Amino acid sequence: NGLKKLNWPPQTYVEVRYKLSYAAYAEIIRRSAVVGDEHLKIVVLDDSSLYRDKINNDNKPHIECITYNELENRCKVRVKPLDEKDLKESQKNLIEKAKYALKSERFTLFLGAGVSISAGVPSWKDLLQSFYKRKSLFIPDNSNYTIIGRYIADTYCKNVDDKYELDNESLAKDLKEILYEKKKESKLIPVIADIARKTNCESVITYNYDDLIEQKLGSKYQSITEKTRYTEKDVIPIYHVHGFVPQQKEPSPIILGEREYHNIYNDPFNWGNIEQLHALTRNTCFFIGLSMEDPNLRRLIDFANKDAAEKLVHYVFLLKEKKDQHESAVNEMESLRLNCIVFDDKDKLPELLKSLIE
Repeated sequence: NGLKKLNWPPQTYVEVRYKLSYAAYAEIIRRSAVVGDEHLKIVVLDDSSLYRDKINNDNKPHIECITYNELENRCKVRVKPLDEKDLKESQKNLIEKAKYALKSERFTLFLGAGVSISAGVPSWKDLLQSFYKRKSLFIPDNSNYTIIGRYIADTYCKNVDDKYELDNESLAKDLKEILYEKKKESKLIPVIADIARKTNCESVITYNYDDLIEQKLGSKYQSITEKTRYTEKDVIPIYHVHGFVPQQKEPSPIILGEREYHNIYNDPFNWGNIEQLHALTRNTCFFIGLSMEDPNLRRLIDFANKDAAEKLVHYVFLLKEKKDQHESAVNEMESLRLNCIVFDDKDKLPELLKSLIE
């Protein structure tokens, strides 16, 4: 249908290239002649080897070559930044909307590491550091967390029929010791448990290994660690999609390293992915204690948003300690079609959540 902002007419073909050599340009011209393109735009991300003068003056007025930066500048939407007063008013309105959603809509709680950290459970980074100190591992400084997790998981592999399999029992034993070594009372977890008990909470999805939320819910829950049909009535299913290491009961398979994460990403019928998509497409979701940087979660959110209404129905609570981070966080979450409620002190989160059900 054309792009008015770029003055591109209908039936325009677009070729996107990282780099464009003259040989590649000649091949594009050859193919465009075969299909009879009336208009052809070539977008190049890296213009270091770009034959711009030759291309744009090649006696082919229907062909235009532009760089990504030029395209971005021509498309850029310039929005007036929110001032601090507008931002506060917007946040106040979102909190009121979240209150109403908790009272009137079916919802799911998504819980991340920030929830368990409040009870003395180590952060993901500290957890991995504890492991590689125990195992006397050398980890390259530039490795990310999932790669470090891969190194650690490899040390728990055993040879079974000439194949290396993860020794989950040994891994879970060490993981339990690390998780609960410095356990303490949390002000945040009881509030989350109250939200689950006192409102229309359909399910909880947690990326944490521990059972701290279960301990506060008493008997009103069923922990789920695999594909199953939960049948208990009047309980809240708690899906441990990355594994479960309770303080008393038997552990489930643990997702720790890069290899295990890849298995999750690549399996379209992975039970954890299915449960997350079910919640994202059918319920209002509240994300607590998450950085929202996990690529699999972002992928699932984007997939759930595909062909859905434009309305922002989910809520994320994000810790941003610097004022200049607030607006950028709100804008980023809105691009994922999430309502973003920003707080600047982790100790304020329990009171903020408590206010939603009072």
